Amino acid sequence: MGVLALALGIVLGFAGSIPAAGPLLFLVLASGLEGDRRRALALAAGGALAESVYVGLAFWGLAEVFARHEGLTLWFRIASVVLLAALGAALLRRKAASSQAARARARSFVTGLALVGLNPAFLATWSAVAALCYGNHWLRPEREHVPWLAAGAFVGVVAWFAGVAWLAERYRERFRPETLARVVRGFGALLIALSGWMLVSSLLR
Repeated sequence: MGVLALALGIVLGFAGSIPAAGPLLFLVLASGLEGDRRRALALAAGGALAESVYVGLAFWGLAEVFARHEGLTLWFRIASVVLLAALGAALLRRKAASSQAARARARSFVTGLALVGLNPAFLATWSAVAALCYGNHWLRPEREHVPWLAAGAFVGVVAWFAGVAWLAERYRERFRPETLARVVRGFGALLIALSGWMLVSSLLR
């Protein structure tokens, strides 16, 4: 059953990443358009690690921890708003890929980890997926399967974002450097807008 749980985790991680048009996707696309596949993979690996932890928590049945501590969720949202605004500002200031790339790669894993780790919505999503899997008897609710599911989700998430980065890098030659720079700055503006929307949503709760 360990192999089945691993395979199911890969499928769920890959498929669950496809509809996500969030900050991690924008950063991975920006890295791919700048031809920096290593930075894109570092972002993806960091985000996938955080998401695999949420997978483990959800299938372990620990989602109620956040439900009981609403203040914790609020602080996570505030930290996410600050991080997104900072990342968006960094992209807006970036003119082109440069010598900053090596330093950016070193921080990218942590950035991906923080982007996903500070978003408890992933726990709610994966809790719904866990209920679906257990309810349809796709998997028995046995805790020894959880590490396999989490590992599979990590592989699936990285595989999806690696494909996105590869496509962005492959077709970047069709754009002029100035156009690429504008696209990257556009992703920065989207991140800032997203941080503003998250802030307003948090204040209205």
